[in-house]
Amino acid sequence: MNKKPQSSPTVKKTKATAKKATAKKATAKATAKKATATATATATTTAKKTPAPAKGTTAKGLKTAKTTADVDAFLAGFPDRQEDLRCLEALMRTIAQAPAAMWGTSIVGFGGHPYTNAAGKTASWPVLSFSPRAQNITIYIMSGFDEHDELLGRLGPHKVGKACLYIRRLADIDVDVLTTLLRRQAQHRPNTLTP
Repeated sequence: MNKKPQSSPTVKKTKATAKKATAKKATAKATAKKATATATATATTTAKKTPAPAKGTTAKGLKTAKTTADVDAFLAGFPDRQEDLRCLEALMRTIAQAPAAMWGTSIVGFGGHPYTNAAGKTASWPVLSFSPRAQNITIYIMSGFDEHDELLGRLGPHKVGKACLYIRRLADIDVDVLTTLLRRQAQHRPNTLTP
């Protein structure tokens, strides 16, 4: 006679545990699918409520423009760099003879002047500006650095980009040299820039 072998209690228990685990996985997948659908629906609803970008904006968002955001609140977000940021703010405010204002979400700018960008569009840019970053403080020198080799040689540790001067902290550099560089920038005000 062919008799089916009887499963031991351990095998039966293992099969029951496997069925429960499979059921839990299926429930977890269904919950994740439902959460994804809810998040997608919420995002779609939010997107429908969000107004279309204003004229002169890019698909990625607004171009850098002066905002009404609170400069003090922004700078307070960098508690370990307060002394440097407040000194730089006071220095630029004095040189530009203009109050600080937020430009975009992360640039503190002073004053403003028109310029024409590479695409031929007219916009405005601060006379002087800076932005605290994770590793350094970026100071925008929109006139570039071609005419400032001698000053940069005396400034102290720094790096430069196309129109950006990167310093780690004011204590590392000669602030008098920075002041001269900022004064030159404030007087330059070119009408064509590529920020």
